[in-house]
Amino acid sequence: MKKKVVVIGSGLSAIGAIRALVELGYKPIVIDVALGLDPSLAKKMDLLSRKKPVDWSDEERRSLSENPSASNEKGIPRKLLFGSDFFYGDSSIDAPIIADGDMPPFSYAKGGLSEAWGAASLPPSDSDLDDWPEEARNMDIYISKLLENLPYSAVDDGISLDFPILNSRPAALKNSAADSVILSTLERRVKLEKGRFLFGQARLLVYSGDSISSERSCKYCGNCMGGCVFGSIYKASSEIDELIKNNLIDYLPGSLVDEVKEDGDSVTVFYYNDEHRLSVSADKVYLAAGAVNSTRIVMNSRKSKRSVRLKSRGGYLVPLFSFKTLPISWPETNTQPGVFLELNGGFLKKWVHVQVSSENELFYARLRFNGKENGLIGRVKGFLLSHVAIAFVNFHSDYGPEYELTRTENTSEKPILLSRKIAASGYRRNALVSVMRLAVKLIPCGLVPMFPVLVENGGSYHVGGTLPMKEHPSGEFETDVLGRLSCWKNIHVVDTSTFPSLPGTSIGLATMANAMRIVFSSFKSENDLST
Repeated sequence: MKKKVVVIGSGLSAIGAIRALVELGYKPIVIDVALGLDPSLAKKMDLLSRKKPVDWSDEERRSLSENPSASNEKGIPRKLLFGSDFFYGDSSIDAPIIADGDMPPFSYAKGGLSEAWGAASLPPSDSDLDDWPEEARNMDIYISKLLENLPYSAVDDGISLDFPILNSRPAALKNSAADSVILSTLERRVKLEKGRFLFGQARLLVYSGDSISSERSCKYCGNCMGGCVFGSIYKASSEIDELIKNNLIDYLPGSLVDEVKEDGDSVTVFYYNDEHRLSVSADKVYLAAGAVNSTRIVMNSRKSKRSVRLKSRGGYLVPLFSFKTLPISWPETNTQPGVFLELNGGFLKKWVHVQVSSENELFYARLRFNGKENGLIGRVKGFLLSHVAIAFVNFHSDYGPEYELTRTENTSEKPILLSRKIAASGYRRNALVSVMRLAVKLIPCGLVPMFPVLVENGGSYHVGGTLPMKEHPSGEFETDVLGRLSCWKNIHVVDTSTFPSLPGTSIGLATMANAMRIVFSSFKSENDLST
């Protein structure tokens, strides 16, 4: 008789777990809050998707990337989806959170934070996982398996010296003319150095013209940073919809999990739905609610008052002034980052991941550029935009800020999760070393980092590490290589909560691969015990 299996959440880690379960022949119950885009806005975006981008009016184009934070002269613009921030989690009646400082990033949306992610997909280097258990570090086989059924824009270029492409049939997007200028200049002027400095075309989970789904292929509409109406950028929610359509999962939306309890070989999941507290029993539970929510569920389940540390990646944004003209293709281009730079070695102890964006509608919005202005102001803006690219620099979590999470109990109310942000250790040194390394490599190419306008990224959408995997777990909140606390046998945490550290490279594929590994390994270990 098949086991009854529950997956909590619907983001990238949930997809990794569900794919493995479906392959093993299971039809999991997926419990999810499943917030979505406002129906009227979703309908508006659907209508736009039925038009060719060339037929969009100026007003329709503006509505796609509407973002008040883009016009703010200070700070990095906040990612939105068609002008909506619905996918960002906040304190709620059933799961109250009080933050001292910035709220740590989490989501109650169907698909989680992947609803508006950038889709960058560079798996981590083994050297950045030196504090991970050996079994968990071996994820290439699972990443390759995932990429067989994911859109993957990639080129087997210089980046592959340290970061293998792990797919035999990648389908690359067309580079913008500006990205091509940057890459060709790098190829002529800079030497690739294995383990120290790499560059190449950005790797993205995006449907190109040769992808596995031509219907979703990129239309080069110039509005990637605020969401894609054509579904060209991979989102976990789209895969959840397909799983529901094909009757491969039982989906319970509108459900916020509160705690889990294990009694012998049975697990009970308690959740709120329309203010009612309900429960479902299962043989196995995979907790994939995202680092903050999974930590909340674990702390509620353990009735723990002990604080844990939530790790985050740090970094900064710095404009690059180009002495060469960078041709403006916008809006007939893809505006996601087109170039990756990877720095390591010397005073840099972990890989620093740099995404270079030559045409970015959020930057255009900050300068109020629409490509149609005439006169002196229009010429000045045009000159600036044809000579500036944006570098988004990402650090390993060793150099990022942290959040201290503490559960407090009130007899008359639901438990409250308190969050306190803690400044990054070693950030300034790492920022100085990395920006100097960038200058040394890029200035000979006619690209000058504009240090005076460098903007610190005090946190990121990537957090984890509250329930770190260990070869031999000993602490109350340490997990084994199958994502289990010492008191649990059939409850597995499969999201970034279990990451001992967060690499500076993008972690989406690593998140999915780790979840897939845990599911396959958890069933294999049971089979080994039963034989």
